[in-house]
Amino acid sequence: MRRYIARLEKMGELNPIEEEIHWHLQAAALGAMSNRLGDKAIHYKNIKGYPEGYSMATSLLSGPGTLYTRERLPWTRQAIALELEHNLAYNKYYYPEFLDVIKERLRSPLRVTQVKSGPCKEEVLLGDEVDLFNFPFPFIHADDGGRYSSFHGITAKDPESGMQEWGFSRVMIKDYRTLIGSFLPQEPSLITIIGEGIWKIYQKYERENKPMPICICLGAPVALYISSLFFLLEGTDKAAIAGGLRLEPIEMVKAESSDLLVPSTSEIVIEGEVPPHVRIIEGPYGEKTAGYSQPSPQPVINVKAITHRKNPILPFIVDGAKVSDFMAVLSTTASFELIRIIRLHANLFVRWLNLPVEWGLTTGVISIKPLFPGHPYQIAATVFSSRAGRLIDKLIFVEDDVPPMEMTYVYWDFIEKNHPDRGIVIWEGADASLSPLVAYTSEEDKKRGTGSKVFFDCTFPTTWPKEDIPARLSFEHFPQEIRKRVLERWEKLGIKPKPQIVGR
Repeated sequence: MRRYIARLEKMGELNPIEEEIHWHLQAAALGAMSNRLGDKAIHYKNIKGYPEGYSMATSLLSGPGTLYTRERLPWTRQAIALELEHNLAYNKYYYPEFLDVIKERLRSPLRVTQVKSGPCKEEVLLGDEVDLFNFPFPFIHADDGGRYSSFHGITAKDPESGMQEWGFSRVMIKDYRTLIGSFLPQEPSLITIIGEGIWKIYQKYERENKPMPICICLGAPVALYISSLFFLLEGTDKAAIAGGLRLEPIEMVKAESSDLLVPSTSEIVIEGEVPPHVRIIEGPYGEKTAGYSQPSPQPVINVKAITHRKNPILPFIVDGAKVSDFMAVLSTTASFELIRIIRLHANLFVRWLNLPVEWGLTTGVISIKPLFPGHPYQIAATVFSSRAGRLIDKLIFVEDDVPPMEMTYVYWDFIEKNHPDRGIVIWEGADASLSPLVAYTSEEDKKRGTGSKVFFDCTFPTTWPKEDIPARLSFEHFPQEIRKRVLERWEKLGIKPKPQIVGR
């Protein structure tokens, strides 16, 4: 992660803050405003009450929503983390190619390499030396149940297969040597949808009445966090997927208190055990969806050891504050998965698909060229019946002449082309899974476990003659010679701001 932060600074994507910042709400409030503005990542270098050199960082993977007219995009910092070329990071019209590169890299996972030591072992704390409050874990939201770690990789080993699973679920600090996990899913749950397997592994340990070794790795390679949010098959080696994404295997070192492997370049590694059949109330917490999660009984993590770099950087996410790092990454991984499912199972062409971050990931936009009556219906049925489709409850279909991520065109098509009768199709509650991201869910919906879904067809009927279809009018539809002359004279005429061109 430290290498990634240096890259952000080099590319002008980092706000280093030298002024003293308090870990209690202030750091998170600054991050929330940065998320709202779609601004740079933040590196707090002076934390109240902590030694010189200790620091915190937030908004590391987030970006502006698609409605912002900014150079950076919701996925810009993800592209920087994966060291992709400039157009894939900064030009929204290259969004399909951005996902294509991810597809190619997912096909070539790179297994981890084990080393004897690394920067994460610069300081080793064991036994009575362990004190979680030696690190500036933030108090993120005003009504949270405590201080949290919200940006890390959490790992445990399957006792049957020996595979080491990686997840993303938050942990709450209870006292100086105790954490409370959140990996037991409370339906409807993102954990079960995305497929984090820590809770399944824990159930195996509980059946044997044994404690589960666990490690929480803060400041590990960013690709490891991204890989934990892909919709992968159970048993997939997520660390190898992360290596493929970054085109470089992740170096791992053995933990101090167990045989788990942890990234050698981590900023902080917390090692512990999860005793079987022990629960403590976790939460409330300002969730990734609207409002706070309800307090619920969750497993306890007894901390055995902490290793860390000298002057560690503690990353965190301000969950719930649009557009957070979690939402930005999940938009990428869920959009990627839905395109894959449509092409694989329905064999239907999609020009581009995205879950816009500013819509809370509950709505998908799909650009298609309708080929036959019912084409959008077939795609919607495929999406809503998929695992990633459980996140969303609305789909908007637009024509294939809408440039990638050009949300102004999406709004125009929704207003001008969606027929209020035949253009709206609803799946009733008994047939559709309940999204964990919506705020309107009633207690009855939760008990039933299902909710309604809807799609809006904003395409012209395939039965219309070509001459009946209205032409789209915009700057791009003026003759090329006129457009070129306008752009050349724009600044000379003293007109501000700079012109914006739709498409490549």
